[in-house]
Amino acid sequence: MTTTVRWDPHSLLDIRGAALRGEIQCPGHNRQSQKTCTIGTPKDLPVRCDFQKWKKNPATKAAQEFLATLAATEPSQVTTKDLRVLAGLCLCREYHKDQRGDVASRWKRIVVDAAAAAR
Repeated sequence: MTTTVRWDPHSLLDIRGAALRGEIQCPGHNRQSQKTCTIGTPKDLPVRCDFQKWKKNPATKAAQEFLATLAATEPSQVTTKDLRVLAGLCLCREYHKDQRGDVASRWKRIVVDAAAAAR
């Protein structure tokens, strides 16, 4: 049975590293940093976390599987709860586990825009 890919959550949600090496970069932001990222990030956003979840991390495998499930789901059907689960799998537990709701909300706006563009 072939799964139909309906959208690319890796790219749209900026899940860095996932497509390249099977790793996932934490999508959390360093709120205490006064620096801004100049590489692919708008200047008004804080610097993104540098923590990588390696291939051997069980959360990385679970995130990859969940991303594949989301890719086969119409963007209009992706819920905030889905995105909170994904954020929980992608965020580093050391520094950014408390940003799950913020990341899910940011991603939800992106997914809603993608769903509107697909109509």
